[in-house]
Amino acid sequence: MIKELNLSGNELVLYAILFEEAHQNHYFGARQTNEHYAEMINTSSRTVSRIISVLVEKKVVSLEFTNDRFGRRREINMNLEK
Repeated sequence: MIKELNLSGNELVLYAILFEEAHQNHYFGARQTNEHYAEMINTSSRTVSRIISVLVEKKVVSLEFTNDRFGRRREINMNLEK
């Protein structure tokens, strides 16, 4: 599966974290902030943003934005068909 995803380094680490969070929440999405993920993988939130862009580009995740009473929220959805 790792070779099929064509991810390396922090891309793979972040993908694994997103996958685990989605699995724990019993739905295929993650809602944490870039700062949260940056702390987990010891990098900057800007780097996390770039990694998420790469994951979207490679079609292993997709983004969904919603507005609610707390403001705009981002949900990262796992594309498990890949």
